[in-house]
Order: sequence, then C-alpha cells, then structure tokens
Amino acid sequence: MRGRRALVVLTDGADSGSRHRYDEVLEYARRTGVSLYFIGLNLPAKPVDVQVRLDQLARETGGGLFLVHAARELEPVYRQIRDELRS
Repeated sequence: MRGRRALVVLTDGADSGSRHRYDEVLEYARRTGVSLYFIGLNLPAKPVDVQVRLDQLARETGGGLFLVHAARELEPVYRQIRDELRS
C-alpha cells in the first residue's frame, strides 16, 4: 500500500526572495497531489496575508496550518501530522 505524499514546512513566514507569484504556487500545489503542512513558528500578526495564504495552500492540498509560539510546542504538532498521514 502506498502512503500519502506530504511536505511539512517549518516557517517564520518571511519571504526572502520568491521566484514565483503566489497564484503560480497555488496552482502548482493543487496539481501535485502532495499535502502541504505548514508550521508557523512565531508568525507575525501583520501582514495578515501570510497566515491566510499558508492556510489556503494547506487546505487546498489536504494539509493543515499549525501556529506555535515556542519550540516546545512542536512535538505534539509533528505527532498530529504523523497520525493524520497514517490514517
């Protein structure tokens, strides 16, 4: 039995040099069949579009967005993602 393909991204939300526009990334993500999971570590409250865009990418690929404020919060998030992928 073949498992689900997923990409887990730990991010601070900073964009330090995108080569592609958001709409291009979204379209590509929709076509790949890979679930995208984002873990936002101390994401800034502004601009709000960072969280909105990560959430949209995650939802449209069957993944999820998790927001954490400290490294000690990561283990349960990784466990939840693992359990979701195994189900």
